[in-house]
Amino acid sequence: MRISLQNFTGEFPRIHESRLKDDAAALAQNVSFMSGTLKPMFKVVKYKNLVPLANNEKTKDVYQFRIDESPFWLQFGIDVDVILSPIKDDQYHRIYWTGDNRAGGAPLFVKGVDAVDGAEPFPLTYRKLGILPPSNIPTIVRSTEATDDDLSDEVRFYVYTFVNDIGEESAPSHPSSQVIVPRIGAEVVIGNLSIQAANSGRNIIAYRIYRTTTGTTGNAQFQYVGQASASSTEFLDNFMSEELDETLKTELWDAPREDMKGLGLTAYGVAYGFSGKIVCISEPFYMYAFPRDYELTTQHNIVAMGHYDANIIVATDGNPVVVTGVMPSAGMTMTELPLNESCVSKRSLVSLGYGVIYASPNGLVLASNNGAQIISEGFFDRDEWNALNPKSIHAVEYKGRYLFFYRVSDEEKGAFIFDPKDLSTGIVRLSIWCEVAHRDVKNDEIYLLQNDNKLQYFDLNSKTERENYTWRSKKFRSDGNGCRMLAMRVIADSYNDLNVRVIADGKLFYEKFAVNDRPFRLPNHSAKSYWQIEINAQDEVTEIILAETMQEVMN
Repeated sequence: MRISLQNFTGEFPRIHESRLKDDAAALAQNVSFMSGTLKPMFKVVKYKNLVPLANNEKTKDVYQFRIDESPFWLQFGIDVDVILSPIKDDQYHRIYWTGDNRAGGAPLFVKGVDAVDGAEPFPLTYRKLGILPPSNIPTIVRSTEATDDDLSDEVRFYVYTFVNDIGEESAPSHPSSQVIVPRIGAEVVIGNLSIQAANSGRNIIAYRIYRTTTGTTGNAQFQYVGQASASSTEFLDNFMSEELDETLKTELWDAPREDMKGLGLTAYGVAYGFSGKIVCISEPFYMYAFPRDYELTTQHNIVAMGHYDANIIVATDGNPVVVTGVMPSAGMTMTELPLNESCVSKRSLVSLGYGVIYASPNGLVLASNNGAQIISEGFFDRDEWNALNPKSIHAVEYKGRYLFFYRVSDEEKGAFIFDPKDLSTGIVRLSIWCEVAHRDVKNDEIYLLQNDNKLQYFDLNSKTERENYTWRSKKFRSDGNGCRMLAMRVIADSYNDLNVRVIADGKLFYEKFAVNDRPFRLPNHSAKSYWQIEINAQDEVTEIILAETMQEVMN
């Protein structure tokens, strides 16, 4: 009998150790197979201690962003969803988030420079996202009298909008009453302009005035007339229709719902979120405008949302749903995916470039262009999966792989990582756990937050800071009445701390620290039926051979 291992993969826990493929592991912890070898993963080390929040509240979520390449950390006392402005070179470095318990749970945003203008913890300030439309209807204070010639007169209606300090504009007010004035030389004074208390704190600095004109097609449209200071109560319009150009584009631009959460952003500049069963979709590149006309309603309550390409995946407490479309104004289509797998943990949902993964009662679901399917069935059966307490799972993408953390109790918690695009490589255990994992997209780095406000760094750019890994082979069964394995060889890139263990019939038979690639003999022994090899090391191992004779090892 000769065992030769030149390729290595991870665990398949639901398969018995004796039924595994030859390259599969009965145990794989802290080990990487990306190079086709046994290789240690990077070590988790302390990064920094975060400043406690107000009233010594613990930080429960973090987000790293940059201003001119300088990194800053935002801290939150609750699970939040954060996106950055999709506008290239946004001068305000705007940051948006939902789920915060401040401001009544409303969606919030802040200019990046304001968020960090002082001492930690950040953000130092925040504002409610969106502007409510004016509740006052503009009135006609006075106007030039119309002529008796209908052809020399025009009919007008007026609306006005709010504009804040960074140029964001609300939906318009209801239109004024009709006013008829001469086409030439008319003056109209608009009144009853005011800001209602509901818009307090939204930094409204001006009103924009629009009036109806009739286009060449005969359709009436609102066109921009002028802007007045928010301290004004009236506005004088003495412009001719020929002088007007810009049309009102915010007519349907509602502020986001006050309880919207699950904020995300597609590559096409479309933000999304949810409220109950309602899918909320923004005007592209206008993160404060969520038209009610764009909303869609699902059959089941929404738990979490993610996206890939132009597809938004809606994970509910029933079937998952996919919303497809690039331009919401042209219509978004919604399709219920034929898989009855609910989402049991909002924080388990991760958006990948080709699909979205989330935890269900029966395993991990991947929703992609191929539909929706449970992809963890090769790793866990239902009992093994539920033993991990799926409701506790939170996850993050790590170098294209799905890294998830689970917690059963203070004593029983941990993490797994696997490649959703290559399930044949199995799954790997990690000897780490955290309250929150944050991926810095710019540098593809992972940070781990512990419950004592300690932030750790997972991906070090150092070959010396490595975690000890353990890889144990399947149970190889000998023919007949067993065999006597008497020789072994381990080929590695180095031999600094390479511990080799041979397990026979379920018991430790031999252990050795390998110091070079020369074959070595095992003690004489009686025949054994089942054989396993275990490596515990930081060294990169390329091949392992276990055989009955030295000649078989050399061959």
